[in-house]
Amino acid sequence: MSISKNYTLKKIKSLLRILTRQLGVKSLQDKEITSIINYNLLDLAALLNGAQNPFYQDKAVLGDAATFHSAVIATGAYTNSTKTVTDAGHGFTSADVGRRVVLTDSLIAILGISTITSVPTTGTFIIANAMGSDIAQLNYSVLSRQSTSSLDLSALKISKIIKLVDATNGEVAPAGDSDFEKLVDFDEYSESVCYNHVGESLELFKGSDVTSWGTLTLHYYRTPNLLSADTDYVDLKDDYIGLLIDKCKLVVYEIAKQAAPQDLSNSVLLKTKELIQSTANQVASVEQRANK
Repeated sequence: MSISKNYTLKKIKSLLRILTRQLGVKSLQDKEITSIINYNLLDLAALLNGAQNPFYQDKAVLGDAATFHSAVIATGAYTNSTKTVTDAGHGFTSADVGRRVVLTDSLIAILGISTITSVPTTGTFIIANAMGSDIAQLNYSVLSRQSTSSLDLSALKISKIIKLVDATNGEVAPAGDSDFEKLVDFDEYSESVCYNHVGESLELFKGSDVTSWGTLTLHYYRTPNLLSADTDYVDLKDDYIGLLIDKCKLVVYEIAKQAAPQDLSNSVLLKTKELIQSTANQVASVEQRANK
């Protein structure tokens, strides 16, 4: 859901169109104007993702619900002796090895849950567990990989992680690459739970004295929803729409190869500096919120 209550993409584009006509810029297309707006929206959101301006703060329960890939429902056959599923249209590659498979019969009764171990051909794939007998008409659903050592974040629009909380073990401590790799070597971390953010995944560490993971909830700042349709509301608090428009105007002046008015440039520079300073002053508030 977008944040602004009053400004749509159409309104912003209309204001910028007035400037393009004044500057005689006739070649700028609607999609280009939308791209300019989205670029500056992302730029502002990055500055606003601080404790004082938690407009983009969100949270998600990590696990199957967060890592679920679009389920592939298909019909094929199963050969128990080789643990092979035959389906000419499965569309899997070696990159799908490790994903889980829920197997059902023609009546949609669950036969078992297994994982893909190999994809030898475009019409077959092998699973890890034997189901007990051949199945002439097999239905299956393919889910995400299951892992106790990492979690997939690709479904989330993460700008910055605030904290990771485990319902059983409490807050999960962040650890950098080098520290994370060494945790297993130290007895001091036998009762600890830690994570390392790598690309679109979280690597997890559970000490040897920690029984199991509980429900993991990730608190984070998201990236804004980008604009595409004229009726889309801008994903930015109305207080900052003026700054967004002014930043876009500077780009239009640059495209027109004309100097922007000094008061416009000064205003954008001053407001941006104030925004950066305001966010920087709230680092302590971020940490305080994370400890609640």
